[in-house]
Amino acid sequence: MKKSKIPSLSVGQNYYRATVTRPSGKRTTVSFGHIADRRKMEVLAALEQWWEIYQEDPETTLSHSSPYEAIEKYHNPHSGMTVEEILEHYERWLIKQGAVTKVGTEHPRITNFKRVKKYMASYQGWQAARFGPDQLLQIQQAINEDTYTVPKWVETENGREKMQIEKHYSRRTVNDVVNMIGKMWRWAAGREFVKYSATIALEEVKSIRYAQGNANEKVNRATVTWEELQLVMNSVTSVVADMMALQWHTGMRPGEVCKMRPVDIKQDDENCWLYIPGSDASPVGDHKTAWHKRVRVIPLAGAAQHIVARRMEGKNPKDYLFSPVDAVEEMKKRRYLERTTPMSCGNREGTNVKEHPMLKPGKCYDSHALNVAIKRGCKLAGVDRFTPYDLRRTAATNTRSKLGKTAAQVLLGHVDVGTTDIYLLEEVKEAMKVAKKLQE
Repeated sequence: MKKSKIPSLSVGQNYYRATVTRPSGKRTTVSFGHIADRRKMEVLAALEQWWEIYQEDPETTLSHSSPYEAIEKYHNPHSGMTVEEILEHYERWLIKQGAVTKVGTEHPRITNFKRVKKYMASYQGWQAARFGPDQLLQIQQAINEDTYTVPKWVETENGREKMQIEKHYSRRTVNDVVNMIGKMWRWAAGREFVKYSATIALEEVKSIRYAQGNANEKVNRATVTWEELQLVMNSVTSVVADMMALQWHTGMRPGEVCKMRPVDIKQDDENCWLYIPGSDASPVGDHKTAWHKRVRVIPLAGAAQHIVARRMEGKNPKDYLFSPVDAVEEMKKRRYLERTTPMSCGNREGTNVKEHPMLKPGKCYDSHALNVAIKRGCKLAGVDRFTPYDLRRTAATNTRSKLGKTAAQVLLGHVDVGTTDIYLLEEVKEAMKVAKKLQE
């Protein structure tokens, strides 16, 4: 808006007032209070400040209840901010950072923020300046004592029944909620929504320690033995079995084994190939910590190399090595071979297939699908349930017991991109040595 002359101050019916023109062309009279409340010099100074703000954003300036409120919020934006407004601003910012993961599921920070909103609901009308460590401590205690229900199939006298089981939140979940509130207040302080001193006060609320309160302690499963792994591998398709075996030998993440393609595998060393997830996506690939500008290199030697070589046969460079389509075809063939109904009776192969099915197998697995497949395999094999990350942890444990902690870190870690030739990196050389020694 073009700078113009400050409007004149007049008095009408014992009130100071000034008349301004809106951007639409309409004239509006603004009251600056009763003449008995302030001296004229104070009002003139306020008018000058208000006029500067008005010229920057007329409609927002006029939306305040009085010109003095507009001046206060302009110079002290955090003074009237409510908890609800901070939650709204922070939620919009979180969504801009990314609301979903690479595989299309809801991002954990969004899930955690929903819990934050739930437990801060009773404070939404509060002025943000009033929210302090006492209120945060009450939220921490409320989550610690609260329960939620999860569906679970239970064996009963009448067969399997779906029941709702009550559970306490884990200690990690309680701490995640409290820590996010602290982060949100620091974020708000950086934007002058709250005073920085408020963030320091919230730091007085400490995280819950081990075995403190009612919070559940998430206990990791014991490492998976080779005998247990073989039992489960015999209960799933060969596609899932190979993915599990690769994790056992290499310790790669579930998402990394799901996205393997021939184009991502360097075969310069015949005894130890290198797998770089998403090598064509960016100079550092496409993996969990690519934003650190560090490349992820996974050595494939011995049994791991044999599995990959077998899966690469007949594949195009950008085809996924482990496809649900292959798993479904294998399952159909297995069912056909195990068929006990005579071919003259019942359905024959291909006669009961829908032309346009609603559900089709995808091009590749994701972490969730792999976890579900392993869960079903554990149940069929009668083995205590384990997850893909349990296999990664087992690989780390085995490597550490054989070759030491440093070797485990090298095998599972990341390396800096310091040269165009990946084989010249000292960390890669060491990782290849570790992979070869494990096969001895």
